[in-house]
Amino acid sequence: MGMKLSQSGVESLKLLETGGKYMKTWVKDAHGYSIGYGHFRLPGDNFDNITQSFAEELLKEDVVIAENIINKAIKIKLNQNQFDALVIFAYNTGRDKSDLYGMINNNADPESIVRWWNTHYIQDSLGVKLNGLIKRRAFESHLFVTPPTDLGSNVKSFLLPGISILIILGIILKK
Repeated sequence: MGMKLSQSGVESLKLLETGGKYMKTWVKDAHGYSIGYGHFRLPGDNFDNITQSFAEELLKEDVVIAENIINKAIKIKLNQNQFDALVIFAYNTGRDKSDLYGMINNNADPESIVRWWNTHYIQDSLGVKLNGLIKRRAFESHLFVTPPTDLGSNVKSFLLPGISILIILGIILKK
C-alpha cells in the first residue's frame, strides 16, 4: 500500500485541470476530449452531461492511476508535497516512465529537478509552448520543493493568471 494524494493535492489538481469547476459535458482539448475534472475520454466512455458527484468519482479513479504510477516509479521516501506534486504531474502527462523519476530516485539536487520539470511537457503536440502548461509545471515543481508545513493558501495565489512565469521560476530557483 503506497502513498495517497492529500486533500490539498486533490484541490490543487481540480484548480489546475479546470479552475476548480467541473465540466458537465465533453470538451475538446489538445489531445482529445475531457470531462469532469480533466478525465480524458477512453474507449467505452459513453456518458455525457454528468453530475458533480460523478465527476468526483471519475477524478478519484484517475487519481488512483496516477498514484499507482508514482508509487511504482519512485523508489525513495517522499514527503506529502513531493508525492502530491508527482501525482499531479502524472495525472496530466500519464507518464509511467520519465527522466524526472530517475533524477528523483538518484537524489539529484533540487535545482536540477526543478530545471528539468520546468522545461519538459510544456508544449502541445505541434511543439507550441502553452502558458497553462508552463504555469502548471512551475506549480508542480514549486510544490515538490516546498516543505510540507508551509503550503496552506499558497495554492490559489500561485495560480493567479497575472503572475509572471519569470517571477515564479525565480522564486523556485532561489529555494
